[in-house]
Amino acid sequence: MSQSFVKYHATGNDFLIFSHALSNPSEVAIKHCHRRFGFGADGILFATPSEIADIKMHYYNADGSIASMCGNGYRAFVRYCLDKGLLEGTSFLVETAVGVIESSLYEDQDIELKFNTVIEELKPPHVLKPTKLKNPVHIENHLMHVLFVGTLHGVVFVDDPFKVSDELAHAMCTSSFFPHHINVNFVAVKSPTELSVRTYERGVGWTYSCGTGSVASGVVAHSVIGCESKLKVHVLGGDLSVRLHDSFWHLKGSATIVGKGEML
Repeated sequence: MSQSFVKYHATGNDFLIFSHALSNPSEVAIKHCHRRFGFGADGILFATPSEIADIKMHYYNADGSIASMCGNGYRAFVRYCLDKGLLEGTSFLVETAVGVIESSLYEDQDIELKFNTVIEELKPPHVLKPTKLKNPVHIENHLMHVLFVGTLHGVVFVDDPFKVSDELAHAMCTSSFFPHHINVNFVAVKSPTELSVRTYERGVGWTYSCGTGSVASGVVAHSVIGCESKLKVHVLGGDLSVRLHDSFWHLKGSATIVGKGEML
């Protein structure tokens, strides 16, 4: 039985999106997100009704694992739901694995979401030993600031994120200090208002962009380095806006349709 999907990207983070629940989402993700033997994507998304929000978002990484939250995926999901008529208006409540997340549509068609979960102190089983944001841990001879922004993130300050080797990124992501692995953001502070970020995602590898990673990088740059509370984040797939407003961190950026397809 064939199943249709629509492909979207949000600053280069790409997704296959379905309008209905999938009976075997992990298998679909592994097979069809493959860059050579499938359609190619960082993950899959699908919608189901919600009893506590306007709609519910489900996300699976390219390796078939469940992701609790994805900032770029969220924006692509909302854009898809608007295009399909599953959402309307300019303010939305979307149920995710980490709760209901509020978002808004701007006149320029960018979508901004408000993060209601930023945890700066973590305990097992997420980490081997308790951590605090401002007390970095030593991982592979580097200092990493650890926090939870809908999903687990590490922030490592470097001179040039694009000179970090695959081997180092993978080793940090899969360090035994993180029993379920971790998303690692390599960050260069360009100015008090600008960051350059490259993210190695668990279950995916290097990505063109990571929304939650951009927020995590902004939180650490502001709290630890003293950067401004409104930041432009440069990623390989474009630019994102991260800001602290009314005690909540926000992420704003674009989401664009790529095309339609059908799985046979």
